Amino acid sequence: MINWRYRHSLLLSLAAILVCGVINPLMAQTIMNWKDLARDGVTLLPSTAPEFSATAAALIGNTSGEVASVLGYSVILRNHTTLTIRGYALRWTFLVRNGNTANANYQIEQNFDPQQSGVEILPGTARVLSPFGIIHPTSLAVVSTTPRVPPGGLTQLAQYASIAVSLDAVAFDNGKVIGPQEGFAVNVWQSMNKALRDIGTATVEKARHGSHEDLVSWLTAQAGQEEAHDVGATTYDRLAGSSHWYYVYAKMAAQRLLDFSKESDGALLTEANRLSKIPVPTLTR
Repeated sequence: MINWRYRHSLLLSLAAILVCGVINPLMAQTIMNWKDLARDGVTLLPSTAPEFSATAAALIGNTSGEVASVLGYSVILRNHTTLTIRGYALRWTFLVRNGNTANANYQIEQNFDPQQSGVEILPGTARVLSPFGIIHPTSLAVVSTTPRVPPGGLTQLAQYASIAVSLDAVAFDNGKVIGPQEGFAVNVWQSMNKALRDIGTATVEKARHGSHEDLVSWLTAQAGQEEAHDVGATTYDRLAGSSHWYYVYAKMAAQRLLDFSKESDGALLTEANRLSKIPVPTLTR
Protein backbone atom coordinates (compact mmCIF):
# COMPACT_ATOMS: atom_id res chain seq x y z
CA MET A 1 0.00 0.00 0.00
CA ILE A 2 1.27 3.45 -0.89
CA ASN A 3 1.80 5.57 2.20
CA TRP A 4 0.86 9.19 1.51
CA ARG A 5 -0.19 12.16 3.61
CA TYR A 6 -2.00 15.38 2.70
CA ARG A 7 -0.13 18.24 4.38
CA HIS A 8 1.50 21.52 3.57
CA SER A 9 4.40 23.51 4.96
CA LEU A 10 5.31 26.51 2.85
CA LEU A 11 8.15 29.05 2.88
CA LEU A 12 7.10 32.64 2.26
CA SER A 13 8.87 35.97 2.42
CA LEU A 14 6.54 37.61 4.92
CA ALA A 15 7.35 41.16 5.84
CA ALA A 16 6.42 41.15 9.52
CA ILE A 17 4.54 39.35 12.27
CA LEU A 18 2.89 40.48 15.49
CA VAL A 19 4.46 38.59 18.37
CA CYS A 20 4.06 38.63 22.12
CA GLY A 21 5.06 36.35 25.00
CA VAL A 22 7.71 35.82 27.58
CA ILE A 23 11.29 35.78 26.31
CA ASN A 24 13.62 33.08 27.60
CA PRO A 25 17.13 31.99 26.56
CA LEU A 26 17.42 28.91 24.34
CA MET A 27 20.23 26.41 24.38
CA ALA A 28 21.66 27.82 21.13
CA GLN A 29 21.45 31.43 22.43
CA THR A 30 18.27 31.87 20.45
CA ILE A 31 15.26 33.69 21.89
CA MET A 32 11.78 32.18 21.52
CA ASN A 33 8.77 34.50 21.23
CA TRP A 34 5.26 33.15 20.89
CA LYS A 35 1.66 34.17 20.52
CA ASP A 36 -1.13 31.67 21.09
CA LEU A 37 -4.92 31.68 21.45
CA ALA A 38 -5.10 30.98 25.18
CA ARG A 39 -8.37 32.89 25.59
CA ASP A 40 -9.96 30.46 23.14
CA GLY A 41 -8.42 27.39 24.75
CA VAL A 42 -5.49 26.71 22.42
CA THR A 43 -1.99 27.31 23.78
CA LEU A 44 1.64 27.08 22.74
CA LEU A 45 4.39 25.90 25.09
CA PRO A 46 7.84 26.92 23.79
CA SER A 47 11.00 24.86 24.17
CA THR A 48 12.32 27.45 26.61
CA ALA A 49 9.60 26.73 29.19
CA PRO A 50 10.82 24.75 32.25
CA GLU A 51 8.19 22.06 31.77
CA PHE A 52 8.77 21.64 28.02
CA SER A 53 11.27 18.77 28.13
CA ALA A 54 9.19 16.54 30.40
CA THR A 55 6.00 17.31 28.49
CA ALA A 56 7.62 16.58 25.12
CA ALA A 57 9.05 13.30 26.39
CA ALA A 58 5.62 12.24 27.61
CA LEU A 59 4.08 13.09 24.23
CA ILE A 60 6.59 11.63 21.77
CA GLY A 61 8.67 9.13 23.76
CA ASN A 62 12.02 9.43 22.00
CA THR A 63 13.88 12.68 22.75
CA SER A 64 17.40 11.63 21.79
CA GLY A 65 19.60 12.08 18.73
CA GLU A 66 18.36 14.41 16.02
CA VAL A 67 14.99 14.69 17.74
CA ALA A 68 16.68 16.36 20.72
CA SER A 69 18.23 18.97 18.45
CA VAL A 70 14.92 19.71 16.70
CA LEU A 71 13.11 19.95 20.03
CA GLY A 72 15.32 22.90 20.98
CA TYR A 73 13.42 25.00 18.42
CA SER A 74 9.96 23.50 18.84
CA VAL A 75 6.65 24.24 20.55
CA ILE A 76 3.84 22.13 21.97
CA LEU A 77 0.35 22.98 20.76
CA ARG A 78 -2.26 21.95 23.33
CA ASN A 79 -6.03 21.73 22.91
CA HIS A 80 -7.79 22.76 26.14
CA THR A 81 -11.24 22.85 24.52
CA THR A 82 -13.98 20.19 24.30
CA LEU A 83 -13.73 20.08 20.49
CA THR A 84 -11.31 18.24 18.21
CA ILE A 85 -8.88 20.46 16.33
CA ARG A 86 -8.89 19.43 12.67
CA GLY A 87 -6.58 22.07 11.24
CA TYR A 88 -4.00 24.56 12.46
CA ALA A 89 -1.64 27.08 10.89
CA LEU A 90 1.44 28.65 12.47
CA ARG A 91 3.75 31.43 11.37
CA TRP A 92 7.41 30.83 12.12
CA THR A 93 9.51 33.97 11.74
CA PHE A 94 13.30 33.83 12.03
CA LEU A 95 15.15 37.02 12.95
CA VAL A 96 18.85 37.82 12.66
CA ARG A 97 20.72 39.82 15.28
CA ASN A 98 19.90 43.23 13.81
CA GLY A 99 16.21 42.47 14.21
CA ASN A 100 15.45 41.94 10.53
CA THR A 101 13.42 39.00 9.24
CA ALA A 102 15.74 36.42 7.69
CA ASN A 103 13.12 33.83 6.79
CA ALA A 104 9.51 32.89 7.39
CA ASN A 105 7.61 29.63 7.27
CA TYR A 106 3.82 29.38 7.14
CA GLN A 107 3.08 25.87 8.37
CA ILE A 108 -0.33 24.33 7.71
CA GLU A 109 -1.47 20.99 9.09
CA GLN A 110 -4.90 19.45 8.62
CA ASN A 111 -7.01 16.33 8.77
CA PHE A 112 -10.71 16.81 8.06
CA ASP A 113 -11.04 13.18 7.00
CA PRO A 114 -12.22 10.92 9.85
CA GLN A 115 -10.78 7.95 7.96
CA GLN A 116 -7.28 9.32 8.61
CA SER A 117 -5.50 9.99 11.88
CA GLY A 118 -2.30 11.47 13.26
CA VAL A 119 -2.59 15.23 12.66
CA GLU A 120 -5.82 16.14 14.47
CA ILE A 121 -5.65 17.14 18.15
CA LEU A 122 -8.31 15.66 20.40
CA PRO A 123 -9.65 17.54 23.44
CA GLY A 124 -7.08 17.59 26.21
CA THR A 125 -4.22 16.37 24.00
CA ALA A 126 -1.26 18.03 22.28
CA ARG A 127 1.17 17.89 19.35
CA VAL A 128 4.87 18.71 19.24
CA LEU A 129 5.58 21.03 16.32
CA SER A 130 8.96 22.07 14.94
CA PRO A 131 9.89 24.50 12.15
CA PHE A 132 10.28 21.39 9.97
CA GLY A 133 6.91 19.82 10.80
CA ILE A 134 5.22 17.58 13.37
CA ILE A 135 7.32 15.41 15.66
CA HIS A 136 5.16 12.32 15.95
CA PRO A 137 5.05 9.91 18.91
CA THR A 138 7.28 6.89 18.41
CA SER A 139 4.20 4.70 18.94
CA LEU A 140 2.44 6.17 15.89
CA ALA A 141 2.60 4.17 12.67
CA VAL A 142 4.10 6.79 10.34
CA VAL A 143 6.99 6.61 7.89
CA SER A 144 9.16 8.71 10.20
CA THR A 145 8.40 10.18 13.59
CA THR A 146 11.06 12.87 13.03
CA PRO A 147 10.29 15.61 10.48
CA ARG A 148 12.58 15.83 7.49
CA VAL A 149 15.36 18.24 8.39
CA PRO A 150 16.95 19.84 5.30
CA PRO A 151 20.75 19.79 5.02
CA GLY A 152 22.15 22.49 7.26
CA GLY A 153 18.72 23.21 8.72
CA LEU A 154 19.72 22.94 12.36
CA THR A 155 22.90 24.94 11.79
CA GLN A 156 20.85 27.68 10.21
CA LEU A 157 18.38 27.77 13.11
CA ALA A 158 21.23 28.11 15.61
CA GLN A 159 22.41 31.26 13.85
CA TYR A 160 19.16 33.16 14.32
CA ALA A 161 18.90 35.65 17.19
CA SER A 162 15.25 34.84 17.78
CA ILE A 163 12.40 32.69 16.56
CA ALA A 164 8.79 33.89 16.73
CA VAL A 165 5.90 31.43 16.59
CA SER A 166 2.31 32.60 16.20
CA LEU A 167 -0.95 30.68 15.86
CA ASP A 168 -2.66 32.15 12.81
CA ALA A 169 -5.67 29.85 12.47
CA VAL A 170 -7.21 26.86 14.25
CA ALA A 171 -10.18 24.93 12.82
CA PHE A 172 -12.40 22.73 14.98
CA ASP A 173 -14.52 19.77 13.98
CA ASN A 174 -17.69 21.89 14.22
CA GLY A 175 -16.35 24.18 11.45
CA LYS A 176 -15.46 27.11 13.67
CA VAL A 177 -12.13 28.80 12.85
CA ILE A 178 -10.34 31.01 15.38
CA GLY A 179 -7.25 33.18 15.18
CA PRO A 180 -6.23 36.28 13.21
CA GLN A 181 -6.32 34.28 9.94
CA GLU A 182 -3.90 36.58 8.17
CA GLY A 183 -2.62 33.72 6.01
CA PHE A 184 -4.36 31.40 3.54
CA ALA A 185 -5.04 28.34 5.71
CA VAL A 186 -8.84 28.46 5.35
CA ASN A 187 -8.55 28.55 1.55
CA VAL A 188 -6.22 25.55 1.67
CA TRP A 189 -8.51 23.53 3.93
CA GLN A 190 -11.66 24.10 1.90
CA SER A 191 -10.12 23.82 -1.56
CA MET A 192 -7.98 20.79 -0.69
CA ASN A 193 -10.83 18.58 0.47
CA LYS A 194 -13.10 19.61 -2.41
CA ALA A 195 -10.38 18.82 -4.95
CA LEU A 196 -9.69 15.40 -3.44
CA ARG A 197 -13.37 14.51 -3.34
CA ASP A 198 -14.03 15.78 -6.88
CA ILE A 199 -11.16 13.78 -8.39
CA GLY A 200 -12.19 10.68 -6.45
CA THR A 201 -15.84 11.00 -7.48
CA ALA A 202 -14.99 11.60 -11.14
CA THR A 203 -12.63 8.60 -11.15
CA VAL A 204 -15.28 6.27 -9.73
CA GLU A 205 -17.79 7.50 -12.31
CA LYS A 206 -15.40 7.13 -15.24
CA ALA A 207 -14.42 3.64 -14.09
CA ARG A 208 -18.08 2.60 -14.27
CA HIS A 209 -18.69 3.86 -17.78
CA GLY A 210 -15.33 3.79 -19.55
CA SER A 211 -12.31 1.65 -20.23
CA HIS A 212 -9.23 1.37 -18.07
CA GLU A 213 -7.20 3.04 -20.79
CA ASP A 214 -9.56 6.01 -20.96
CA LEU A 215 -9.46 6.40 -17.18
CA VAL A 216 -5.66 6.33 -17.04
CA SER A 217 -5.53 8.81 -19.92
CA TRP A 218 -7.88 11.18 -18.05
CA LEU A 219 -5.90 10.90 -14.81
CA THR A 220 -2.67 11.53 -16.71
CA ALA A 221 -4.16 14.69 -18.20
CA GLN A 222 -5.32 15.86 -14.76
CA ALA A 223 -1.93 15.17 -13.20
CA GLY A 224 -0.13 17.10 -15.95
CA GLN A 225 -2.52 20.01 -16.20
CA GLU A 226 -0.97 23.48 -16.19
CA GLU A 227 -2.27 26.05 -13.74
CA ALA A 228 -4.09 29.05 -15.15
CA HIS A 229 -3.75 32.33 -13.28
CA ASP A 230 -4.24 36.01 -13.91
CA VAL A 231 -1.50 37.82 -15.78
CA GLY A 232 0.55 39.90 -13.38
CA ALA A 233 -0.61 37.99 -10.29
CA THR A 234 2.06 37.87 -7.60
CA THR A 235 3.08 34.68 -5.79
CA TYR A 236 1.23 35.84 -2.70
CA ASP A 237 -1.92 36.58 -4.76
CA ARG A 238 -1.87 33.01 -6.02
CA LEU A 239 -1.26 31.52 -2.58
CA ALA A 240 -4.09 33.56 -1.08
CA GLY A 241 -6.61 32.35 -3.65
CA SER A 242 -8.77 29.24 -3.49
CA SER A 243 -8.28 28.26 -7.14
CA HIS A 244 -4.54 27.72 -6.71
CA TRP A 245 -5.02 25.24 -3.89
CA TYR A 246 -7.79 23.41 -5.76
CA TYR A 247 -5.39 23.00 -8.67
CA VAL A 248 -2.53 21.82 -6.44
CA TYR A 249 -4.54 19.11 -4.69
CA ALA A 250 -6.53 18.00 -7.73
CA LYS A 251 -3.24 17.40 -9.53
CA MET A 252 -1.82 15.65 -6.49
CA ALA A 253 -4.86 13.38 -6.17
CA ALA A 254 -4.74 12.44 -9.84
CA GLN A 255 -1.07 11.49 -9.57
CA ARG A 256 -1.80 9.46 -6.46
CA LEU A 257 -4.51 7.51 -8.26
CA LEU A 258 -2.15 6.90 -11.17
CA ASP A 259 0.33 5.42 -8.71
CA PHE A 260 -2.37 3.12 -7.35
CA SER A 261 -3.32 2.07 -10.89
CA LYS A 262 0.17 0.59 -11.24
CA GLU A 263 -0.65 -1.81 -8.40
CA SER A 264 -4.05 -2.95 -9.69
CA ASP A 265 -7.47 -1.74 -10.80
CA GLY A 266 -8.79 -2.80 -7.41
CA ALA A 267 -6.27 -0.64 -5.57
CA LEU A 268 -7.13 2.31 -7.81
CA LEU A 269 -10.88 1.99 -7.23
CA THR A 270 -10.46 1.46 -3.48
CA GLU A 271 -8.51 4.69 -3.17
CA ALA A 272 -10.85 6.56 -5.52
CA ASN A 273 -13.82 5.49 -3.40
CA ARG A 274 -12.04 6.68 -0.27
CA LEU A 275 -11.31 10.07 -1.82
CA SER A 276 -14.89 10.41 -3.03
CA LYS A 277 -16.11 10.17 0.57
CA ILE A 278 -13.81 12.84 2.01
CA PRO A 279 -15.98 15.47 3.69
CA VAL A 280 -15.61 19.08 2.59
CA PRO A 281 -15.63 21.19 5.74
CA THR A 282 -17.92 24.19 6.05
CA LEU A 283 -15.70 26.63 7.89
CA THR A 284 -16.93 29.76 9.60
CA ARG A 285 -14.55 32.55 10.53
